[in-house]
Amino acid sequence: MKTSVKYRCCEHLDRSDLDAGNIDFYIYFTGNWIEYSLICKNCMNIDEIRLVENHNLSKYFDLNMYGMGFDGIKNSPEIKIDDLELKFSIDEYRTAYKDIQSVCYDDNKIYMISNSLQLHVWDVLFQKHVSTYNLDRRKLDLSLKIEIKVSKRYVVVYNNIGQFGYVFDMNLSEYILDIDRKDYHNQHCQFSISFINDMLIHGTDWNKLDVTDLKNGRSILEKEGDMGDFFSCGISTSAKYIVNNGWVWHPVGAIAYWDIQSWLDGELDELSDKFVLPTDYLWDRSICWIDDTNIAVYGFCNDDIYVIDGVIIVNLESGSISNWFPGPSGKLFYDKYIISLDKGMSIWRISGERVFYSDSINPDLYVEDGKFIEILDNGRLRLYTFDNLRNIN
Repeated sequence: MKTSVKYRCCEHLDRSDLDAGNIDFYIYFTGNWIEYSLICKNCMNIDEIRLVENHNLSKYFDLNMYGMGFDGIKNSPEIKIDDLELKFSIDEYRTAYKDIQSVCYDDNKIYMISNSLQLHVWDVLFQKHVSTYNLDRRKLDLSLKIEIKVSKRYVVVYNNIGQFGYVFDMNLSEYILDIDRKDYHNQHCQFSISFINDMLIHGTDWNKLDVTDLKNGRSILEKEGDMGDFFSCGISTSAKYIVNNGWVWHPVGAIAYWDIQSWLDGELDELSDKFVLPTDYLWDRSICWIDDTNIAVYGFCNDDIYVIDGVIIVNLESGSISNWFPGPSGKLFYDKYIISLDKGMSIWRISGERVFYSDSINPDLYVEDGKFIEILDNGRLRLYTFDNLRNIN
């Protein structure tokens, strides 16, 4: 849902001054959902602001001028609430799992790794423990948080803010690949890790990516993917695109994206040629895929100081922003609705209305089909199952 744009600003703003960067300007939310006006610094301290129509400033109201250089925000956008009484059940299970560091989901199974590098597998459908693997440290730094990602038989274990990791084949119970992204500014970026079927995309330096075929351990690229001056951070893939949630000096965070097949076919010399959402000092933002070509990205802002909780919808075919709305934060998931996990949980229509909120439900992970997992202390798991989540209006 979009509001009709009203090109209103205070009477002190002039197009030539804004274009030349000669005057500070601010976003002033009017209280009508995401509608805003532009005001000068003096009007930031005035309760009743005189606004005038000024179509000469229309480009500063274009969503695709995101990061247009505003210097602050007055008021907050309105959150649209249409909360429904959603029914859900709660099941709790006692396990031997202790000190869980990271959790992920694949093919109806929850994978959890502990401080002692025990990898536990729990079946969501049959609601029971399946297996435990006692993994080696290898080059992992145990003083840093350990993360895991899983695809079918393969689990990649790595220091998210660190240098090393490895791939473990659960079918063979063997270590099949060591990964190393060197040691340049790792503390400022998540490790770039993502699966495409039996292939692993992984960082090999601060600005380089490789793709390894896990069936034989060989790189499938003629040369590593070079990101130029772009620091490669958290990456995510759909069937068609890859997005890279990184940053460029000085630093400016941005979402880089490119076509996966063109990359694998060797048609791309440099990977950082398409960007959206440039933002000073903000990167590694939460992202979820709405479909193969559209993503929802956390945070409306042009600087980490002014972040507004919410999501921005980006179409990667056009490289343009189609919409945004306030509210969601934390981990983002999509299953017909945008799901936000952050000090509770909330569910949002793609048009921007909140349909559910609870601060007493704190899941760690959305699974699928209305199921959420919360990892509790003393080896307990809690499963929330929402009835017909995908069928609510």
